[in-house]
Parts: sequence; structure tokens; C-alpha cells
Amino acid sequence: IDAAAATAAAERLITSDKVDAIMGADCSGVTGAILQNVARPNGIVMVSPSATSPALSTAEDDGLFFRTAPSDARQGVVMTENIMDRGFK
Repeated sequence: IDAAAATAAAERLITSDKVDAIMGADCSGVTGAILQNVARPNGIVMVSPSATSPALSTAEDDGLFFRTAPSDARQGVVMTENIMDRGFK
């Protein structure tokens, strides 16, 4: 995982390819780097299907960041409830 390389690639997508939005990145660290260094400064919407860091829930995003996977903090609660509902302690 190379946040610098991913950030450079996202910058190229915006400046050269003129994309209107970014789908990705695939992990939380790279997602945060692209969000703060590329998406926000350029006003580009960013949707991540897999970034789950709880920090992204409170990150400054100017209303530009969305994700389809829940935060790790939420996943833990749901998994615990599911296990306990099945009678495990």
C-alpha cells in the first residue's frame, strides 16, 4: 500500500483525465490520503467500497466522501450482537 503513489494517481485522474468523481481507494490509509490531499482540495466526490477505519467517519470531508462498507467500530458491534443472539458468550 503506497499512499503517495495512490495520491499521485488520483491527482492525474483529476488533472489529466478530468474525472468528476473517484471510486476507491481500497484501504483506509490510502483513502484518507487521497481524500485530504486530492479530493477535498479539488472538490471531487469520493466513494470507497472498502475503507472501514472509524477515523473516516469523523474526517473533514466537505460532504465529498461516502463509503459503502461500515466502519470497523460498527462491524464489531454487529458481529458481537450476532454471536450473542446465537447463544455464545
